[in-house]
Amino acid sequence: MQYAPTQFQIMKPKKSPEPTFVPFVRPPEIEAMRNKLRAHLPEYVDEDVIYDKPAEASADCSFISQIQVIRVDDDGFRKIVAPDGAEYDYLEDDDDEDEDTPENNEPADYEYDTSGAFTIRSGAEWYAQTDDLLPEAQLFGDLWVQNDLCIMFADTNTGKSVLAVQIADSISRGLPIPGFTCTAGPAPVLYFDFELSDHQFRSRYSSPEHGKYPFTGGFYRATLNDYSPKQWRFATFEEFISNEIENALICCKARTLIIDNISCLRYGTHNTAGALNLMQYLQRIKRTYKISILVLAHTPKRNPSKPISRNDLQGSKMLINLADSAFAIGESRQQPGLKYLKQIKQRGAPETHGADNVCLGRITRTGSFIHFTFTGHSHESDHLAPQTEQYRRATENRIAELSRQGQSVRKIAVQLGLAPTTIFRALKKLEQCGKEEDECADMQMCESLLSGKL
Repeated sequence: MQYAPTQFQIMKPKKSPEPTFVPFVRPPEIEAMRNKLRAHLPEYVDEDVIYDKPAEASADCSFISQIQVIRVDDDGFRKIVAPDGAEYDYLEDDDDEDEDTPENNEPADYEYDTSGAFTIRSGAEWYAQTDDLLPEAQLFGDLWVQNDLCIMFADTNTGKSVLAVQIADSISRGLPIPGFTCTAGPAPVLYFDFELSDHQFRSRYSSPEHGKYPFTGGFYRATLNDYSPKQWRFATFEEFISNEIENALICCKARTLIIDNISCLRYGTHNTAGALNLMQYLQRIKRTYKISILVLAHTPKRNPSKPISRNDLQGSKMLINLADSAFAIGESRQQPGLKYLKQIKQRGAPETHGADNVCLGRITRTGSFIHFTFTGHSHESDHLAPQTEQYRRATENRIAELSRQGQSVRKIAVQLGLAPTTIFRALKKLEQCGKEEDECADMQMCESLLSGKL
C-alpha cells in the first residue's frame, strides 16, 4: 500500500524578546528530495495516515514542513524522519480485513443474493409454501402428469407415434383416453413430427369413406423445414433447433410439447455429454415456460424373454436419470398384435402400471382415426417369450453365425440385445464343444450349431 504525504506540524520554539522575520528558504537538497518524492506520489491522498509526534519533541520544532521521509528501523517499524532529523511514530488506521472480522475469527454476516443461481430457504420455509400443495393434473393417467418431462420408448413399429398423436389429441380436447384419466383442461399442444412425411400423416388420419379426422385448433403439428436460411446464423444445428423450438412455443402459446423423436434433435444422446446437454435444455424450457414435455425414444434390440427396464432405453443412461417419468410400450409374445404399457420411472405419481399390472391394448382404426384401444391389465411375465431349450439353441445358433461373419462380441451383443458376457460364454461353450468332440453328450446338436444348420 502506498501512502501520500500529509501535513504534520512541528511546534515553534519560544520567541525571542525581539522577534525578527526571516524568510524561509529550503536548502537545495531538500527541494530536490521534494521533487523526487512528488514524482512518485499517487493521485489520491490517504487521509487516514496519522503522524503522532512525541511531546518532548515539540520544544525543538521551528517550522512547518510537508516533507515525508520514511525509514525502517532494525525492529521493522516504519519511522517518519523530518528535515530536522527527528523521528515520529508512524501510525496507520488500517482498513484491512482484520477489522471486518468479528471476534473469535467468526465470519461476518452475509446475505445470499436472491438473483443468484439458487433459491435458499430453511426446511420450515419450504413447507410453508402453498403454491404447489395441489397435486399435478394428469395428462395420461399416472404415466404422464402435468409439468413433467416424460420419456416414452419402445422398439420400432410398435405404435409410439400412434399413441403420441392420440395423447396430443386428447389433451387438446381435454377429454381422457378410455382407460386413463385426464384431469387437465383443454390446452394447446405442439407436436414436433420428425418421423412421418406429410403424405404419411394425411393417409394415417384420413380415409375415403370418412374423410379427414377433425383435429382441434389447439393441435399444432410442426415438421422440419430443410430449406430454412435461419440455420446458417447458428454455429450448430442443435442451437438452431433449440432456438426454433422456443420460438414455436411462444407463437402457439402451447402448454404441452411432444417431440417425435429424441434422436432427430442431433444432440448425440449415445454419449453422456450430449444426453446431459439435451436433458438440461429440456428441463430449462420446461421450467421457463411452465410446460409439460413428452419425448419419444427407441430401444435397441432386446431379449424378448426379459422384462422391460430402464436399461432398454437407447442412448446414454443420463436420459432417464434426468427425466421426471418414463414408460414403455412392449409387444406381447403370446398374442400377435397385442401391446402393453409399463411404467418405468415416476416422481410425481404412484406406480400403478408396474410389472404386475401392465395395461394391455391394440392399435385399431375408428373412422379416419388410428389409435390404441386399451382392454385391461395383466402381468408382464404373461407376455414375455418363454426361455425354452429351443429358444436357447436358436440363440446360440445365431451367435455362432454372427461370429463366423467376423463380428465382435460387442457387436453381436448389440444386435441380439444380450449382454456381452452372455455372448462370450456362448462362444466359449461352442468352442469347448469343438475341442471335446469325443466327450460331448450331444454330438449331433454341437455339429449343427457349429455348422449353422440348427
